[in-house]
Amino acid sequence: MGVLHQEEIRRLVALGEKYHVTIVPEINSPGHMDPWIQDRPDLQLVDTDGKAQPSRLDITEPEALAYYKSLIDEYAEVFPARWWHMGADEYMLGSDFAKYPHVLEYARARVQGRTPPQDAFIDFVNQVEAYAASRAGSCGSGTTD
Repeated sequence: MGVLHQEEIRRLVALGEKYHVTIVPEINSPGHMDPWIQDRPDLQLVDTDGKAQPSRLDITEPEALAYYKSLIDEYAEVFPARWWHMGADEYMLGSDFAKYPHVLEYARARVQGRTPPQDAFIDFVNQVEAYAASRAGSCGSGTTD
C-alpha cells in the first residue's frame, strides 16, 4: 500500500482532466489507515490487551479527527475535485467492539444515553462529512459512497 506524492497526484489529475475524468481523493478511514498512522501510535486504536491496531484510527481521541482533517486540507491543495471519499468500511471487521470498551464509553458520551459503540463510528463519519462539505470547491461534500 502506498501513498502518492503531490507531484504524482498533479500528473494524475492532469491526465484525468485531459480525458474529462474527475479524480476523487480518498484516504480510507477510520480503518485501513496504516500508511498515515503507522508512525503515530498515539492515534492507533488499542484493545483491552494493550495491543495497538496500526490500521485503525482511535476515533475516541480528539487528535484523530484533527489529524484526519489535516489530511483533507493537505490533499485539497492538489485535488480540484468537489468531493472527498473516506472509505469508511471495515473498521471493526473481524473484531468485537467488546475489545474496545472505551469506544462504547465515547459513543455514550457523544450521543448521550444508551447507544451502541457503532454510534462512535457514525459520529466520526458525520464529523468528517461536515468538514469536507465545509470545504466544498476545494474538496467538498460527497465523503462516502
